[in-house]
Amino acid sequence: MYSVAFVPIKFNSTRLENKNILPFGEKGNEKPLLTFIFDILLQTHELDEIYCYCSDDKVKQFLPDGIKYYKRPQFLDGHDITSNELLFNFANSINADCYLLTHATNPMILPSTIDRTVSAVKSGNYDSAMTVRRIQDLLWIDGKPNFDPANAPLTQNISPVFQETYGALCLKRDLIVNEHRRAGYNPAFIEVSDAECVDINTREDYEFAIGLFNALSHENRGGTTYGDEVIFLWWGFNFKTRSLNGSCIEINNACMLTLITGYTLFKENEVIL
Repeated sequence: MYSVAFVPIKFNSTRLENKNILPFGEKGNEKPLLTFIFDILLQTHELDEIYCYCSDDKVKQFLPDGIKYYKRPQFLDGHDITSNELLFNFANSINADCYLLTHATNPMILPSTIDRTVSAVKSGNYDSAMTVRRIQDLLWIDGKPNFDPANAPLTQNISPVFQETYGALCLKRDLIVNEHRRAGYNPAFIEVSDAECVDINTREDYEFAIGLFNALSHENRGGTTYGDEVIFLWWGFNFKTRSLNGSCIEINNACMLTLITGYTLFKENEVIL
């Protein structure tokens, strides 16, 4: 099954100006944001071609070797253009059996996650696949709870819902070209870590992503000791507690890690649970 990935790029973003080329990465070694997703795609094993899909030729100066450029119609830069329209127009320009859509604003998705998404469709067991975040919590939808307020369950007993992360979306050609769909009838949900869910659309998103990226780029991408355990903050995996059986590093940004975990507070060599 011939698989093609494409990354739509435009230079007229409204919420965060020039977001796709803002400096990103480890402090002192930043690169334009869009280069990260292309570097990630080049590390995958399930893709046959990788395209940048942009209406402006100036994007070519940012593309690493191995990335193809396909100039898209300028009307696709409109602020009301949907992913369905991007998929439909690209699939009608470039022939393939399945297509992977990802974005420059997802710089922390793993190559292995991209491969899992594509291979799910290639397997023939699914007609589409998408990265998702599992949500298993007390929720209110249209003013109504997904639980009995008089007898609230433990969250682990609540039926999960899945939120698309926009990190990776893969579909077979006929779903896009013949049905104008962005998901099939039997999709695979590829669950990803909190770090991989990062999506940069606002200034706040951007600043958070920079802080998180730098925190996770320390040697060993480790955690901080507490008693006889170590709490690991591991890029690409959910946050876990493991016995102290290897090297670790100290991470002292309490505010940042509270945002990441939602419940664990790191503070000056301590972990307060």
